[in-house]
Formats: sequence, structure tokens, C-alpha cells
Amino acid sequence: MEHYFSDPKFWVHASFFIFLLIVIIKGRGAVRAMLDGKISEILKEMENAQQLREEALGVLAEAKYKEQLAETRVRDMESETDEKIRNIEDEARQTLNRTLAMQRKRMDDKITRLENETKQMINRAIIECAKQVSMKILREDFHEAEDRVYMKRIVEVLPIIYAKRNIDEASSKG
Repeated sequence: MEHYFSDPKFWVHASFFIFLLIVIIKGRGAVRAMLDGKISEILKEMENAQQLREEALGVLAEAKYKEQLAETRVRDMESETDEKIRNIEDEARQTLNRTLAMQRKRMDDKITRLENETKQMINRAIIECAKQVSMKILREDFHEAEDRVYMKRIVEVLPIIYAKRNIDEASSKG
């Protein structure tokens, strides 16, 4: 064994081995510290990433919730709008029907009034013609027999004409 201690290769190898051992022992702590630091950084970054992911998921969930609320509101607004449109259409239809009914009533009343006025005008014209014919007959010198026939017809027709005129006037006023 003495031979080994006197050989320079032995001491080079031994010193190299001791050097490696010192480097490993001393460097191990530094490497470990460096690796622990890197591990800490990676863990912190993972925690930050996890927090960001959770925040993103929260924001995403909130956005989805708001989107659903908005869609619900849009559907509600659409149904309310449809209901309002139906109500407006119904009211317009009812108003139109009432207006048409009132116009029909006015037109019917006007037609009835015009019919009554026309009947009265015709009756007045008949009476006026009868008066003029009667006066003409009375003024002219007809034969006595012919005069009696005309007078008899006038006397028979005049009460009927006056009665009809009075009935028409009463019905038009009532």
C-alpha cells in the first residue's frame, strides 16, 4: 500500500476525488438551493396560473350568466312587444269597427232623412199641382158636368193627400 502513497498518479486521483467530493458536498447545497429557488418560482408561477385560470373561469361563468340573462331579457322583451302589438292591433280593429258602425248609422240616418224630405217634397208638389189644377178648373169656364167630375175627384183625393202628409211628417220628426 505504500506503493500507492508514493505514486503521483495516486495523489492526482485522490486529490481529484477529494476535489469532486468537496465540490459535490459544497456545490450540492448551492445546486439544491438553486433548484429549490427554481422550484419555488415554478410553484409560484403555477399558483399564479391557477389563480388566473380560476379568475378566467369566474369571468367566463359570469359572462355566460350575463349572456343568459340578456337572452332571457331579449325573449321577454320580444314577447312583451308581440303582446303590445297584438293589443294595438285589437284596439285599432275595435276603433275601426266602431268608426265604421257610427258612419253607417250616420249614413242610414241621412238616407232616411233624405227619403222623408223627398217624400215631403213630392207630397207638396202633388198638393201644389192639385191646387193649381183646382184653381185652373175654377177659373176656366168648363162645362158644368165636367167641373163636377173634377171637383169630385179633388175633394176625394185631397183628404187622403193631407192625411198621408201628416203621417209622413210625424214619422220623420219621431
